[in-house]
Amino acid sequence: MGQESRINRRRASSRQRHWLLLNATRWRRGGGSGGGGGGGGGGGGGKGRGGGKRNWWEWDAAVAAEDDEESESEDEEESDDEEESDDEEEEEEEEEEEEEGGAKAKEAAGKKEAEEKAKKEKEKKTAAVAAKAEEFDPHGMRAGTRVAVDKLSTTKRYRVAEVDLVDQRSDRVIPKADGFYEMVSVAKGSVCTRAQLEAEVQNMASSGMFQMVEADTVANPDGSIKLEVKVLEAQWQAAKTVRCVNMGLVQPDAGGQEASEDPAKQEAAYAERLRQSRQCLLPRKVENELSAMVQREGRLTARMLQKIRDRILKWYHDKGYACANVINFGNLNTPDIVCEVVEGDVTGVEVQFLDKMGQRCEGMTDERVVLRELPIEIKPGNVFNIEAGRKALQSISSLQLFANMEVNPRPDDQLEGGIVMEVKVREQEPTSAEVQTEWSIQPGDTGKPTVSILPGGSVSFEHRNINGLNRSVTGSVSAGNLLSPQDDLVFKLEYVHPYIDGVDDTSRNRVGRVTCFNHRKVSAVFTGGPSLDEVPAIWVDRAGIKATVSENFTRQSRITYGAVIEEVTTRDENTSICTHGFKVLPSGLPTPDGPPTTLSGTGVDRVAFLQANVTRDNTNFVNGTPVGDRTIFQVDQGLGIGSAFPFFNRHQVTHTRFVQLSEEDVDRSDRPPMVGVLHARYGGCVGDLPSYEAYALGGPYSVRGYNMGEIGAARRFLELAGEIRVPVKTTHAYAFAEMASDLGSSGLVSGNPTEFFRRAGFGASVGAGVRLGTVRAEYARDCNMGTGSWFVRFGERF
Repeated sequence: MGQESRINRRRASSRQRHWLLLNATRWRRGGGSGGGGGGGGGGGGGKGRGGGKRNWWEWDAAVAAEDDEESESEDEEESDDEEESDDEEEEEEEEEEEEEGGAKAKEAAGKKEAEEKAKKEKEKKTAAVAAKAEEFDPHGMRAGTRVAVDKLSTTKRYRVAEVDLVDQRSDRVIPKADGFYEMVSVAKGSVCTRAQLEAEVQNMASSGMFQMVEADTVANPDGSIKLEVKVLEAQWQAAKTVRCVNMGLVQPDAGGQEASEDPAKQEAAYAERLRQSRQCLLPRKVENELSAMVQREGRLTARMLQKIRDRILKWYHDKGYACANVINFGNLNTPDIVCEVVEGDVTGVEVQFLDKMGQRCEGMTDERVVLRELPIEIKPGNVFNIEAGRKALQSISSLQLFANMEVNPRPDDQLEGGIVMEVKVREQEPTSAEVQTEWSIQPGDTGKPTVSILPGGSVSFEHRNINGLNRSVTGSVSAGNLLSPQDDLVFKLEYVHPYIDGVDDTSRNRVGRVTCFNHRKVSAVFTGGPSLDEVPAIWVDRAGIKATVSENFTRQSRITYGAVIEEVTTRDENTSICTHGFKVLPSGLPTPDGPPTTLSGTGVDRVAFLQANVTRDNTNFVNGTPVGDRTIFQVDQGLGIGSAFPFFNRHQVTHTRFVQLSEEDVDRSDRPPMVGVLHARYGGCVGDLPSYEAYALGGPYSVRGYNMGEIGAARRFLELAGEIRVPVKTTHAYAFAEMASDLGSSGLVSGNPTEFFRRAGFGASVGAGVRLGTVRAEYARDCNMGTGSWFVRFGERF
């Protein structure tokens, strides 16, 4: 097969950029502390995602072409010279005008002579400026004169006012919207020499798209020319099939005889090259569509090749393969056309660390930490997909080590069709600290607020990326009274150790955590029912150590397991140890026979137990609303170690399903679809159960419309809920119904706090609301009492 039967676009000149598309895609994201910036490159690079509050994603496709021609560079230089000349001449004109103005003040005898001189100088300068602004040599021919390009003067520079392509078969000008014009690099208004115009014609003739190319120039009255190129579109014999092959990473001279002039050797070399090709991602369905298209057309033309190329590129780009490109057509003049494509095979990954000025520097982070977070589509041996860029940024961002991140694919200089992924990151400062102080406001003896002289505050610190392996230590300490912190001291110290199995082991992703803690909160178990006016709060202090290991099986499945050793102390509002719950009698005295607060009966319990949590989350967001299902199972197993040798098994399972009830509005990406929510939660306990560990029913995350624990405290319980979400502009309104029952297990809790505090053990509610950003404004009706209230909540209910 002769070389004339193929169109080798790899060796086409820079004027054929239309055939040499190589899309480079760039993402940039800025976030975290000191995010700032993010501009410059990649379409603004995530739009300067300073604090992570702006759009995360922005990509642009760029055309990677060969070097620009010398004529284009010369045009730019001439344009710059023209502008500089204009500025100089304008300055000179201003000087002349100043001289002219000064001459007016001279004696009357020389006034007329000075004015005439200034006028002549001005006319001279104006003519010089006009001549220089044209930046070309007038053709010196009569308007309408037709001259072949090879007959033009070799010393003149011609301004091309217009370029027309003329079809020799029909003798008509081809419309400007035709794809053939994309092969012409001579722009309207450009200045070219005869050699440059001849090179333009030669490039078009050697492209393989035309059987014949002839170029003439037509003289215009203003001294410019019109370039008229007569082309005869190339045609080949009728084809029956179109077959696509992946020529990525195949060397151009793979056949060994590519440069031979012997047609037989060329055919053998091309056959060997095809044997080294790989199967394309393009489905057989598209190939059949292209085959049917060429069969209907009859003879194969250059325009048909354009249509084939455009259809193939559309499929690749629609599927996210932004670096795919059609590079060549082979086996022309045969029934079987071969379309050579490169799909964007990833050949390497480079991690680059940048300083605050955007310059490369040596990073503190181990490169393996970044590389293991990249999705498989970005690693060598795979075809790059645009969606992989988003996944890469999400994964790298989850490390919380970098202020700015970029993922840039660039062409491989060594392997044709190869893509090298550049991952550019700017590290955050490894250490940070924060101090906050506050003054509490307390009522005085007369009920008026007074400012307490006792200071409160908190101190927090963080040390990230220890040894460059993403290990971290964080801590916080807070107290309402720094002069007597033992009264309400709260602290937390946590060490996180990722990659327990080694940073090189990507088959497992286990993270270890060791946490020392001391925190307190009001127990919802010792809460009064609706008929009790006031019940003194019981505070539960927990201090201890917790060690856990978390592992992700998939992006949807996660397990956490570990051990907890803690000391639990129950206190009253005066921070004194409290052994029993109590309520206030009408006489104003507390009852002495309330339910015990701890298992030991002393107000202090020490306990050790194992803990595990399994989460399976298959939800995804559709226009900002979750759709899918989520299941969580948690179990605590007592070891019989501690006060009263507690041995128990507490378990809880939660299942929530978000059902999409309407189609996604493709025209309004900010409008959520209609969604129905079904929710169920069950929990139970076998063995020893201290009162503070009983399940409290009621509250914003149990049954809305009730206070925390207002329904009851149970050993076993069941919660059911349903919600319908209706889109309203860019948010949604919703209606809900919820219920909870202690399943008759309240009496099995030590001291039966449900009965003692006059609670029902069963409750239901209905209501409606609207979501405003992260705020939920809703009305809920308590079905037990038949009353309703308005609430403002933050975050999600489910």
